[in-house]
Amino acid sequence: CISVLLQTVLLSGALLTNVSASDSAIEAINVAILSAFAVVLLGFAGWLLHAFLIRRLDRYSHFICHHKARAAAQARLLKMQLSNRANNVFIDSDDLSDLDHLFDIVKTKVVALVAYLTRDTLRRPWCAGEI
Repeated sequence: CISVLLQTVLLSGALLTNVSASDSAIEAINVAILSAFAVVLLGFAGWLLHAFLIRRLDRYSHFICHHKARAAAQARLLKMQLSNRANNVFIDSDDLSDLDHLFDIVKTKVVALVAYLTRDTLRRPWCAGEI
């Protein structure tokens, strides 16, 4: 992006020097260069919008990892308490339809991982994988 900006500045400066071309030709070239720069700038702004706003909408603020046999009720209570302070708290038992992508969701779409540790939490393959 910086190289494009530098090239635009250099080309615009070169076009403003005394040359034997007509003024209308120089203006047309300047307009074409500035239009191309505006398109690049708008594309960059769109990428920023997508990267920082839209991606954040599909993220979870917290993921609660727990051993279901020993801490299901406590994890649910923790989710209810966290939901009062943060939005989009996720427990895997809320949506068991897509377990193939669970590790990817925890890896890429979770801001904070909460591990509710009991005696067997780290012995369970799913819990160890989530952590």
